[in-house]
Amino acid sequence: MHLWFLWNLFGFSVLFSVAMTFKNSVLPRLKLLSNKWVLLSLLPCLVLPALYSQFVPFPAPDKFTIEYWSYGFYGIFFSVGSSFYFNEAAIKNLTPYTPYLCAVALISYACYLFLFPKPPTTEELISLIQTQTVVA
Repeated sequence: MHLWFLWNLFGFSVLFSVAMTFKNSVLPRLKLLSNKWVLLSLLPCLVLPALYSQFVPFPAPDKFTIEYWSYGFYGIFFSVGSSFYFNEAAIKNLTPYTPYLCAVALISYACYLFLFPKPPTTEELISLIQTQTVVA
């Protein structure tokens, strides 16, 4: 399924619509996600279990059925975006912390790159090609 992100986005939208029927209990929790300390401390802890269940590089959740790890990973970001939608002042409150958020993002990206498997060398690729039998 090539348009897997749209399929996940559709699922998030349905879940969000259902959650909005309980606005009084959901909105305060969504606004909590736009807190600067929650973004820096709790959010990475919520994302880790979803990422830990997959190999690096992460595959695309391209199945028709729900892949829970993708809901745990991409759903967190959808929730943060929806919390900013309901609490637009939080974006202005986070502006002074942009350098810190960028530093956390760069450190996370460096850790992600460290987990990537080592690419094959040219000699390994040549020997792999030579051992393959060509069927015409």
